[in-house]
Amino acid sequence: MKNRLFASLTILILASMLLAGTAFAQQQQGRGDFDGGPPSSAQKLDRLSAELGLSDQQELEMLEILQKKEADRERLREQFHAQMGPEICARMMETEEEILAILDPSQAEQFLQMKEERRIKAQERNQYRNRMGPPDCSEYEDSGS
Repeated sequence: MKNRLFASLTILILASMLLAGTAFAQQQQGRGDFDGGPPSSAQKLDRLSAELGLSDQQELEMLEILQKKEADRERLREQFHAQMGPEICARMMETEEEILAILDPSQAEQFLQMKEERRIKAQERNQYRNRMGPPDCSEYEDSGS
């Protein structure tokens, strides 16, 4: 009797967890949060308009504001990469050199392969998300040697 009750409760708990996970996943779809990149100006406008009950005129003005701020953020991101790119790259290369110094040749080869795979995945993600990603350090790699 206890085993049957325990089994029934276990099935009930697992089923509720599955349903909760499915509901959460459906809720997350299309939100434009970090999993799929930041929400666009249009997505933000849709959400704000629905929650605030904006008029057509307010929607136009809101969209203009959101698009201007989105462009401002992109410009700041580009400026940051232009100014800080060399420093970021120098630190990344320094860290990599220190790590490679403690690895044996096969570990070093595996580490570099893993690094390349991460770079490719990050590049694909950033392209999908319409983001810049980390600076391209290839132009600085040979200058430090």
